[in-house]
Amino acid sequence: MGGLGQILVMVYPLPTVTPPAPVTACGGVPVSVAFQGTPGADFLWTNDNPAIGLPASGSGNISFNAAPVTQTETATITVTPSQVNVDASGSVTCTGDPVTFTITVKPTPTVDDPPDLSVCCGEPVAVAFSGSGSAPTYAWTNSLPAIGLPASGTGNISFSAANPGASPLTATISVQATQDGCTGPPQAFAVTVKPIPAAGPQNNRAVCAGQALSVALSGTPAGTTFTWENSNPAIGLPASGSGNINFTAAPVAAQETATITYTPVLNGCVGPPASFQITVNPLPVADPLPGIIACAGDELEAVFSGSPGSTYAWENSNTAVGLGLSGTGNINFTAANVAVTQSATVTVTPTALGCAGPPMSFGITVRPRPVVTAPDSVAVCPGDTVAVALTGSPGATLNWINADTAIGLGPAGVGNILFVAAPVTDTTTATVTITPVAAASGCVGQPVTFAITVNKCCATSAGTLDTATVTLCGPDKIISLNLPGNHHLEPGDTLRYILYANPANPLGSIVQYSDTLLFHFLPDSMQLDSAYFVGVLAGPLLAGDSLLLNAAAKCFSLHKGPRVRWVKKPAMSVALPPEAVCGDGCVDVQFDLAGTPPFEFTWHIMQNGQVLLSRDETVATGHQHTVMVCPQDFDLPAAGNELVQFRVVWLTDRYCGCGD
Repeated sequence: MGGLGQILVMVYPLPTVTPPAPVTACGGVPVSVAFQGTPGADFLWTNDNPAIGLPASGSGNISFNAAPVTQTETATITVTPSQVNVDASGSVTCTGDPVTFTITVKPTPTVDDPPDLSVCCGEPVAVAFSGSGSAPTYAWTNSLPAIGLPASGTGNISFSAANPGASPLTATISVQATQDGCTGPPQAFAVTVKPIPAAGPQNNRAVCAGQALSVALSGTPAGTTFTWENSNPAIGLPASGSGNINFTAAPVAAQETATITYTPVLNGCVGPPASFQITVNPLPVADPLPGIIACAGDELEAVFSGSPGSTYAWENSNTAVGLGLSGTGNINFTAANVAVTQSATVTVTPTALGCAGPPMSFGITVRPRPVVTAPDSVAVCPGDTVAVALTGSPGATLNWINADTAIGLGPAGVGNILFVAAPVTDTTTATVTITPVAAASGCVGQPVTFAITVNKCCATSAGTLDTATVTLCGPDKIISLNLPGNHHLEPGDTLRYILYANPANPLGSIVQYSDTLLFHFLPDSMQLDSAYFVGVLAGPLLAGDSLLLNAAAKCFSLHKGPRVRWVKKPAMSVALPPEAVCGDGCVDVQFDLAGTPPFEFTWHIMQNGQVLLSRDETVATGHQHTVMVCPQDFDLPAAGNELVQFRVVWLTDRYCGCGD
């Protein structure tokens, strides 16, 4: 081209782009595509299917959210590289060859939001999931497996609700649908499992007809309520109800038993039922008894009867009839020995099966038995008129029986006794028994007896002795008494004096005989601290004996004299002897006393035969006495140590005295 000039042409290479791999995404998911190619190149692209959520054209890298398609959508993306080259002559845009790739958007399945569930423990739970998509798979998780559902799983849910506790359990279930690799958004719902309540145990009850009964039903958890059914409304309770049981037992005539079935309910959940029995026992009755009328001392009995199996408790309004204040069972007692008529009301209450029936009452009347005053025994001579006036309870009839009519009195009679004593060959004694009978009540009183003696009557008499008690102190004493001045002896009679020991049997307890009233009290043959008695006898001597009188003689006479008390003299001994004592001190002298209180004694403090102090003491009770001796109570010569003598000079007790 020579030198005509040069033409320079800048040739720029065409930009390139690497074809991207096909992209598959789920609806609603972000999609990003970064192009690779000539550095500095711009990438222009077109989209033949905007339904995927990408505009029809654009430049640069691709970034968008895939559309929530309902079916699979595929778009072809054409990418053309372009680069602007700038030189001195201007700018040149170079466009390279386009490349294509596909973006496929698949539909994302969804799950319908299940409603929250509230069920009772043990109920079956079934949840069928639904949503978009042709055949999605449902995957779920459970926040609380304690309800009986595993922590995770797929497909529909079916399980038996569980609750091991006392409070409701709530689990959150989260479920997602998956189809063709696409997982939709989660849906959550709650399943609450309420506990089944339990009924607390109840003991069987037994009540009496007419008695109020309250049964508080209890269970777990707190707040449990109850419905109940009664198998036997005859007890007084309706056939069904709710809540606690309160009723008054029906007045049944025979025992009625009902089974009470109670069912716990809590928050609509029903627990297993429990049961117990209520037994209503009838009130027993006691058969009526007629009143009892008796005499004092009668044996009385009341036998109770009534409803089978009954026991009987009774109360007595007046114990003066001889019956206690209360008791159980039949009544057996001896009527009291009343002075006036006594009436009591006995109230009997029957009890059977723990039920006390209505009380029954009857009366007991105890009438006094009449009394009669026992007359003094009578001793008469033949031909004497005997008159015995009988006295007793006002209005009583006084019947008498005579055991021996030989005295001149008939065998029986009523009222006062009047007769003439019959002539007897030997002294005859008849026992007369008097029995009082109350005219109004017929009660018979305690009989009394007295004796009527008809003597053959002779003139022998032992006379009388002074009966004043004589006391002898100490042994070897002789008693001398005044002779009787009014005795009378028949020819052949002897007067003899006796000392005897038993006043009930003078002749059988004779200690000494004497022709005078002179007796020796000797310790070797008689007992100190004993009582003896003096008597005088008159009558003939016993045949062949010069001392004893014939007590069997018909004119034998015995008169009793004084009682002789033979006692020991009082004595004392020093239990706590004197000791040495300072002039300003005192010393105790303690004595033991023998004899019968009260005691009196006199003591002296002596020195060289001179009495320095003298005192009298009295001991009202007991056999021990302490005397306090104080030198300051008497004057002593002002010399050195002085010896004084403590001496008791007189002692007496209740009966005897003795001197120094």
